Amino acid sequence: MLSDMVANCNEAKSAQALLACSKHKSGTVRCKVIAHLYEVVSKSSRRVFQNRDLLDRIMSTAASYLDEPSQQTRAYSKQLFWTLGEATPHEVRNFLNKVSDIKAKQIRNAVTTPPPQPKAEGNGVRALRSRERGGQGALGGSQYAAEGKGFQGLAVDGSQRQRA
Repeated sequence: MLSDMVANCNEAKSAQALLACSKHKSGTVRCKVIAHLYEVVSKSSRRVFQNRDLLDRIMSTAASYLDEPSQQTRAYSKQLFWTLGEATPHEVRNFLNKVSDIKAKQIRNAVTTPPPQPKAEGNGVRALRSRERGGQGALGGSQYAAEGKGFQGLAVDGSQRQRA
């Protein structure tokens, strides 16, 4: 659903819609937001980069996500800053003056060091797209749930328990 919006809508409108969800309390939603914001920024034309207010909101959201517990979310934030550092280095430098020294160091590190690629497991975009289509995503479904056994028949190591 979000992938379709990012693919078919105006970049600025997509970014604004995603930013509206950026403060959600769910880590999975925040991961989706930053993953799709990265897609918007990586495919963007000058329209997003010329809108200084929108660009500041994108950068402040990405900066706040650099401290997220989820490795996926942090990786997408770093990729977003890497992309912005290549496309609009002067805007990133201006933004560094607005944040704390600790954040500025994290952002400088993200802009100068090639970003890590988010894993396909967990909260990645591929997993999200698959779940949006009704699949199980990269997390995969449980073979036990599919067989109707649930988790009651599992031993601690994941093997099937012997029934007495």
